[in-house]
Amino acid sequence: MNADIIVIEGRGHVADGVSVAMAKEALSRRGINKPNLQNADADTLSEAFNAALARSNIIMIIGGLGDDSADNAMKTVADDLNEECEMNFSALGRIASSYARAGKEMPDTAAKAATVIHGSAAIPNTVGIAVGCALSLGSQHIVLLPGAVTAFFVAIGVSFCYNFIQ
Repeated sequence: MNADIIVIEGRGHVADGVSVAMAKEALSRRGINKPNLQNADADTLSEAFNAALARSNIIMIIGGLGDDSADNAMKTVADDLNEECEMNFSALGRIASSYARAGKEMPDTAAKAATVIHGSAAIPNTVGIAVGCALSLGSQHIVLLPGAVTAFFVAIGVSFCYNFIQ
């Protein structure tokens, strides 16, 4: 079994090294000891993702989700899969609640952080607003996670893939 971890760089920051280490550890516990690690940005994500599709059963993308105009990982992957993005209303509700608890008005752009790829399972974000997602295409399993993630978030993504493999 092969895996790729694609780390999205952009907006002046990179998905933190802790996130990547957690992803590698979670994959290792499932018997995948040497995932291919790629760095990408908005301009190179499509190329990196398609290369991963050609060689790996599990593709984990970390970063590039959120409400900023530069956060296009979800749409790029959806386009490469000939799928559409759709609003996850549960995630949108969590985002709106987060802004309300902070006493702030939710900007229109925040809704972008609640979009997922059509047919995917949403992965709630416990540390930020951007929702992750996971989907299976035959023997391939794709997980998109925000850049700053917790061990719990990574474990959910890897477990999703592993459950479909069995």
